[in-house]
Amino acid sequence: MSPRSQNDAKVWVEKAIAFYKASGKRIALAEFTNPTGPFVGDELYVFVLSDKGTMLAHGINEKYVGEEFIDIKDADSKHFIKEILDAANTKGSGWVTYKWYHPITRKVLPKNVYCQKFDGLIFCSGIYVHETSLRETGQRAKITVHLGTCGIAAGARTVMDALMSEIAEAAATDIMVATSGCAGMCKEEPMVTIEILGEEPIVYGQMDASRIRQVFKRHVLEGEVQTVFAIPKA
Repeated sequence: MSPRSQNDAKVWVEKAIAFYKASGKRIALAEFTNPTGPFVGDELYVFVLSDKGTMLAHGINEKYVGEEFIDIKDADSKHFIKEILDAANTKGSGWVTYKWYHPITRKVLPKNVYCQKFDGLIFCSGIYVHETSLRETGQRAKITVHLGTCGIAAGARTVMDALMSEIAEAAATDIMVATSGCAGMCKEEPMVTIEILGEEPIVYGQMDASRIRQVFKRHVLEGEVQTVFAIPKA
């Protein structure tokens, strides 16, 4: 199973919408729910929601179809469907991160999902974050957002949303995004760790949407460490 990038999820959604346009609603939703069809590839699959949270198609579990998902929570009790609906209904598209069952490894892993609204429906697909090194994945950079309880309380999810937006805008396919729990420095939350292949990891503290955008553009894309936000090493 080859490594996936965030961009794969977005491309999968765009492919699904193009198929929907060409084939019509009835055929498209049936094909998205076909586990051996063209919209299921290893861990990558499409699912479609109504704008109220009803599951209309699901690539790996047809039993979900017709069920109300609005109140579904992930392993951390996060109402991720509500976040998907909010992103799609208010902005037209967006990224949401939550923990979900991996169809191949059968483990609960962080998942980065891209959603886009079209014709009143919300098309979604995502990649799972695996605990692998940069050398194993062949990617250039890894960004870890610390999503422990204290990080979330300090605004880490807003930081994650801003980061995913920047990655999508830059069409960066050589960057992996991961999440972790508390790093033991609650006063520095929200925290983000940047790992560039061949370089020492840099941990940034007290991030917000504006700061993570700066860190992403200046450090990840241009190679300039933003020392003003970096947490000094012990």
